[in-house]
Amino acid sequence: MLAVLLGGSLASGDADEESDIDLTVVVDDAVADAFNHERDWLKRMDAPVITSVGPMPNLLTSLMRDGLRLDVTVERRTVFEARPRRAVVALHDPPGLLAGVEFVVPRYEPTPEWLRRNVEDFLRFLDQLSVVVLREEWIAGVDNAWYLISQLVDLYAHENRAPRTSPRRMNARLTAGQRSAIESLPAIQATERAIVDVHVSVAKLFIPEAQEMYRQLGLEWPQELETAVRDHLQRRVGARI
Repeated sequence: MLAVLLGGSLASGDADEESDIDLTVVVDDAVADAFNHERDWLKRMDAPVITSVGPMPNLLTSLMRDGLRLDVTVERRTVFEARPRRAVVALHDPPGLLAGVEFVVPRYEPTPEWLRRNVEDFLRFLDQLSVVVLREEWIAGVDNAWYLISQLVDLYAHENRAPRTSPRRMNARLTAGQRSAIESLPAIQATERAIVDVHVSVAKLFIPEAQEMYRQLGLEWPQELETAVRDHLQRRVGARI
């Protein structure tokens, strides 16, 4: 173990009592694989209720007995030194690894590729409203509605070029007006009326916003796709977007 670094909101100074503890453990390349698979060192820190591998194989997520959440990322020295990163605080750094690290504030950037993918995904999932209604799949409709809302939140965050914060800190990514618009959406319930209402309401927020971002980036709006979705939903389920 070469260094132990504190990251996340505790390092950036905006932590609260519900914040996770985010640690990065930097190890020599020669022992990285063995260290990443050996869990005894983590158990000696405190007895976790459960430890699981996160979305990346070098991320270990633990829940401690007192409810504390601990995320530990194990990084090879060569990877750590080559990659810009968010602010961290050295808890143990005898080699002085932090001295040569470039610190950045990662932000959402609305690239043309990202925006096209986001809009096309939104319209495809919006079109699934007809399947939900005609099959009376209200639980699937609830799931679909949450996905569309997540796409709207993502669109807003990219429009704002907001800092990439914890998934549980969405307020920091959005303006007061954007938060109010989302909070004012119809309640998601497993009924036909509620499912149709929320799909239509999210679409009426998303489409104009996305069109303006297309204009700013000099992109051609996928009008044919939008028209096809609008016509299909009105014809099949009477939904007017």
